[in-house]
Amino acid sequence: MSEPAWETIAQYRAGIVPVNYARTTCRRTEGIRFTITGHDYFDNVLVTNVGGSGAVSAVSVKGSATGWTTMSRNWGANWQNGAYLTGQSLSFKTIRD
Repeated sequence: MSEPAWETIAQYRAGIVPVNYARTTCRRTEGIRFTITGHDYFDNVLVTNVGGSGAVSAVSVKGSATGWTTMSRNWGANWQNGAYLTGQSLSFKTIRD
């Protein structure tokens, strides 16, 4: 954003522009999206399009030949696990804040 645009929404002081924000809820109730990347022994799942607060606190994955496996947060909205799931149909379980 350009400096003149910032100056219309905040007071500019010595190169610092204080920004206040508030989280708002999303009215979306369905349509969560999972983008899967990784390799044979590493799965990375990006969880997007989440309704409500938009914050996911836990993700689990189940392969067609395995049980439920808890995933760990990699960074941001990316979740990872080290289970071998190649060639399996996947199911995901998410818990939102």
